[in-house]
Parts: sequence; structure tokens; C-alpha cells
Amino acid sequence: MSLIYYPKCENVRINRTFSVRVREEGGQWKELTSYDARNMYKGGMDNEIVTRMSYVYFDSDFEKTIELEIKYNGEDIQTAKIRPLSYNINYNLIDSKTLTFTMQQPQKISVEINNNIYRNLHIFASLHDKEAPSANDPKVKYFPAGFHSPGDIYLNDDEMVYIAGGAFVMGRVIAKGVKNVSVKGRGVLCGTNIPMAHEYMIFFHECEGASVDGIIIQDSPGWTIVPRDSVNIHIKNVKIMNYRECSDGMNPCGSSNLLMEDVFLRIPDDCVSIKAFRAKKPNCNITIKDSIFWADAAHAVLIGPEGNGTVTENITFDNIDILEVKCPWPEYYGVLAITNGDDMVIRNIVFRNIRIEEFSQSSLICLRIEENAWTYAPGKNIENILFKDVTYTGNNKNHSVLRGFNAERNLRGIRFENYNINGKLVKSADEFGLVIEDNVHDVSFG
Repeated sequence: MSLIYYPKCENVRINRTFSVRVREEGGQWKELTSYDARNMYKGGMDNEIVTRMSYVYFDSDFEKTIELEIKYNGEDIQTAKIRPLSYNINYNLIDSKTLTFTMQQPQKISVEINNNIYRNLHIFASLHDKEAPSANDPKVKYFPAGFHSPGDIYLNDDEMVYIAGGAFVMGRVIAKGVKNVSVKGRGVLCGTNIPMAHEYMIFFHECEGASVDGIIIQDSPGWTIVPRDSVNIHIKNVKIMNYRECSDGMNPCGSSNLLMEDVFLRIPDDCVSIKAFRAKKPNCNITIKDSIFWADAAHAVLIGPEGNGTVTENITFDNIDILEVKCPWPEYYGVLAITNGDDMVIRNIVFRNIRIEEFSQSSLICLRIEENAWTYAPGKNIENILFKDVTYTGNNKNHSVLRGFNAERNLRGIRFENYNINGKLVKSADEFGLVIEDNVHDVSFG
């Protein structure tokens, strides 16, 4: 079967803002279950506003075109957007409540009616899972379609958690000091019932070889996926939607040889935050690519500030769409930010093929060395940072900042290559809206 849609899971909240049907081109329509998820943004410095959005998911081999029909069960449709805009998905407005469009490949998209980005619809379309394990495999903790409340799930060497499509699993996954572990599937790992005192949703501590593939994660009680002092980590086709403060999406801490690809992160804090919190080792050789970031209340990317006196180096972000950033604290601005603290060295960082859509509140970049509430000391140098093939469309109303700390703790080697704002190549700090403060060296544009 080339199109797979999953049974409705009982005991899980449905959202009726949208009605969604799917079919292969010219085939029979099938209605998808529209689940409820929460997001949170800041109405002011400390005013948390929680709203509800919808999401659906399905699988296909995409050998045929997939058609989708979206009915909006609210006011008449005046405007509609399908994002990321770089996907160039065109829609047909069938009537005042209904639109249709097609997919040719797996995608993660947002449908937004009348410019409402908080009561929107997320659609997650994946390829078939052709490597699903047997439910009888003794090394697999298998959760079939339906509702499950296992609580904390611990993994030993060579074990897997498999969450099948149509399954909702209320729990966390924890692996400590083990090898070759994984969390896979097409279903949902949910933390709605877990109190915030439980820090992480998926925790790999001192692991060698760990992966997360294909699942949806919702309502993490804190940081969502945390590899700490771990090596050889692979995160693929993961979709995360959180609403709690401090529920970062991805937090590598003292980890190396990490690949994160094809992920969607909608987070009320930092989408990706690379640091060394409670870690013993450095961060190195990390690639994050082919992904979508949406930060409702902080940064799309933050490197630092919590450190351990070692180094964060050789980090690449490539082919990223950033749909929204809303940060209510000017002192923490930066869609792409590096805040260095705790005697760390941060170097050899690449941001390449980054597409930044208009965002609500922040600045494009902020690179700085400082002491703040999250550190015990300022960081050491920030060195060799490249922004290449970056585009931004918007008003760019808040200035960006480069700031060193003193003569020994400085920024150097900051390069902007083919950085475009509103279709214009940026050739200077003034054109960028970039303030270069003291203890900053070797800034170039080209």
C-alpha cells in the first residue's frame, strides 16, 4: 500500500480547527485524524500565552502525487500561506473554507489561515518505514497503535524503543552508559502528564551509538533530546512541538560525531542549543542539516553559554529554513546566536544555506562573550565563524551585535559570504545593521 494513514488514538485530544483529507492523485479521499498540540509565546517579558494548534501525519512511497484537501472550520479564508516559503507550494482555493494542494515528496509544512501562526495546521508526511522491527523481537520495546503510559523507559545495549504509527506513548526514554540504542517509529512520544521537574524527554548519557528516527515528540517537560558525553548520534525525521518554558528541542552537551537531519522543531525556547552543561567532554563534529526551525520564545540556534572549560568546534548548520523567532528579551536577541561563557573556546562554526523568513522579535545574529546568569565565568575566544549563502526577507528593525569581552577573550575571523537581506547582497556592517563593539577582529563581507 503506497499511502498509509493511521487509526485514531483514543484518549488523545483532537483539534477540530481543520478537517484534512488525503489521497493519491485521482484516488479515494481518506480523512486524517487532526490531533491537538500546544505552543507558547511571550506576550511580554514574562507573560506566557499558550494556544492550540493542529497536526496530522501520514506515510507514502510518493511514487504517485499526493493530494491534500484542507477545510478550515473557522471564519472565511481571506489569506493562506503554506510554509516554508522555499517549498513554493501553491494551493487552489475551492471555496471560502477549503483549499487543496499537492505533495511530490516527504515534507513538513505549516498551513496558516488569515495570518494566524498560532492556530495553524502542521502536516508531517514521511516515507514508509521499511525497517520496522518485529513486535516479538526481545531487543525491542514495541508500542503498537493505541494509548500507552509506561513512564520512564530504560534502554540497555542494542535495545530499541519502537513507537508504531497510531501509538501515543506517555513517557520518557533514558539510556546511560550503553551502546547501539535507538528510538524509532511513526507514532508519538508525549510528555503531557510528566511534571517539569523531570528534565529530559530522551536522554543519552555516556552512550556510544544512539539514534532517534521518525517519531513525533510532543509536550516535553524540559529539554527534549539530550546527548551528554556521548558519541555517534543520529537524529533523523523527528518532529518536536513543545509549549513549556525551557523545553529546548535539541541540546548536545559534550558530544561528538552527531548528525541531525530532516527535523522539524517548534519550540518555546531554543530550537537547537549546543552547550556543555554538566558535561565532561567537548562538543565537536556536529552537523545539523535539511531542517526547519520555529522558535516561539527564544532562539532558532544558540551555541553556549553553559560550558566546561573545553571547546565547541567543527559545527555545521546547512540547508535550514527558519520560520519564526520571537524573543522578548533584547539582551538575548539573535536568530542565530553564540554566547560564550565558562572558559569555553568556540570555533569553526558554519551557517550555510540558511533561509530566514520574517520573524516577530529578535535580531539576525548576536555573537558575544560574557558573564551572565547562566555562567560562572566569561568564555574564551569565538573564532572562525562563517555565514554563507544566507537569505533574509523582513524589516531587520533590530541591530545585530558582535561583542568581545577583553583583549584576551575576543572574537576573530567572522565572515559573511553571499549574505542577502531583502534580495540585496550585504557588503558592510552598516548594510547589515551590525554593531561591532570592542575586542572584535577580522570581520569581512563578500
